[in-house]
Amino acid sequence: MPVIETENVRKALAFWREGQRLDEVHGSYAFLSFYKVIESQFSDATKKAAWIAQSLDKLTDRAAKRVAELRGDGIDVSRHLYG
Repeated sequence: MPVIETENVRKALAFWREGQRLDEVHGSYAFLSFYKVIESQFSDATKKAAWIAQSLDKLTDRAAKRVAELRGDGIDVSRHLYG
């Protein structure tokens, strides 16, 4: 197993693992854990918002379906997630 020496990567991995464990138990808390992965990687809010907007179309499965539903309702998903 590789040794992770970067603190923000270590935090992101911990949040990811937490989200994976919570995914089948409590979807809302799982989402918060996954969002913390993003939060832990960006200190600049503008860069974070831009990354979210660029990454939405790369989602698959449930996430892609939910993004399509929100867009169908006229919601700007990147603003919705960021807000």
